[in-house]
Amino acid sequence: MNRYVKRALAAAALTLCGVASAQSIDLAPAEPAAIAAATLSCSAALSAAGVDEKRLTADGWRRAYLGAGATPAQASLRIYVRGDVVLLLTPNPIKGLVDDCYLTARLASAEIYPSVVAATQARLGGKPAKEGAGPVSWTSADRKTVQIMPTGDPSAPAVKVTVVNLPKEK
Repeated sequence: MNRYVKRALAAAALTLCGVASAQSIDLAPAEPAAIAAATLSCSAALSAAGVDEKRLTADGWRRAYLGAGATPAQASLRIYVRGDVVLLLTPNPIKGLVDDCYLTARLASAEIYPSVVAATQARLGGKPAKEGAGPVSWTSADRKTVQIMPTGDPSAPAVKVTVVNLPKEK
């Protein structure tokens, strides 16, 4: 199993358990610009038709595959890695497509979390509903809901980002 698969599996398992993921695995801290670029990549690949995984691959994301011993729930996950950012796609069984994406990355320190929010907001447009050190969310210029949340602990800070496509206004 290569290092990308090991990192992705650990991230996926911890994310599914509701625990912050990137701080517990062997990822180097990601720069705010890299996290913002990864979020933009996810957002650009996301539409009402779901996530265009070919577009993700063309944008430098590498797919991590689970082994033969994966449970059906694990096997339904689609995990990608780009640099030190992990992207987790979870198919919506009712809609039959992946309609959101989750990213996670370690941070060098909790103090750079506001820089991650600022860099991501600058790349995606829109304005967070609130500023500060806690979770923030907003609607991007291309009608996606973006939520950024600090995770981890003081010795291993991390960030989770969720991007969801909004339905067209009626």
